[in-house]
Amino acid sequence: MNKKPALSRALQAAPGAGSEVAAAALNRRPPRQRPARLLAALLLAVAGAGVAGQTPPAGTADPLEGGWLERLQEKLDRTRSFRARFTQEYEPRAFSRRQTEGGTVVFLRPGRIRWDYEWPEPKLALCDGAQAWIYLPDEKRAEVEPLEALGDDAPAVQILLGRWRLRDRFRLEAVSRAQGEITLHLVPEPAVEAVKAVRIALVEADLTLRAVETEEAGGNLLRYRFEGWEDGVPVSEAVFRFEPPAGVEVAVGEGARPSSRSARP
Repeated sequence: MNKKPALSRALQAAPGAGSEVAAAALNRRPPRQRPARLLAALLLAVAGAGVAGQTPPAGTADPLEGGWLERLQEKLDRTRSFRARFTQEYEPRAFSRRQTEGGTVVFLRPGRIRWDYEWPEPKLALCDGAQAWIYLPDEKRAEVEPLEALGDDAPAVQILLGRWRLRDRFRLEAVSRAQGEITLHLVPEPAVEAVKAVRIALVEADLTLRAVETEEAGGNLLRYRFEGWEDGVPVSEAVFRFEPPAGVEVAVGEGARPSSRSARP
């Protein structure tokens, strides 16, 4: 059975109880079963008017028109850095309670991204180019996993890291428009076990990313909405280095190292 990794469960913990749930997840996890899917939980996302819902609205545009996948791929290839505010929502299919968190995200190509969660509790999730980290300061716990094990259940991560090309991995099922935004409704092709669909919302005028939503095979939704998006901002590589503070318990996945500095190529 495909068990969701501890990092994903930790990031989907309910507000107000996130640290406790995350700590429990880290403790329960067998030491040699830590595939690197941290960023899947972070980037498979989100909401907003044109994104929410499992099916595109009636009267949508012909998905074959516009060359949307190619245009978005070109936009991604040109993006060297960005900074934005984000709101994350997680909707478990089995529960009615929506879990919401938020903060700031910074990206630097190639393969570096940092999510600083500011509310309801502080939390850090970071990719340093070689490894994925999560740090829970209130619990004095951290976990690190190598990116090499990143699998098919992390399509958004694979796209941002440049490992996947949109046309090679997705079928564009439909295109919908709402309030100046365009939403691409994508289906993994070939199919992957953990992901049913990915929906990406963009500003139609310039294809700035507004939202991403991934629907898991079990029906859970993990969403982000981005605000204040800035492309091409100066970003120091030092932002993506993480050294666990003294006294922090670090769970090290197989093939990972307990330091961003020691893991860099």
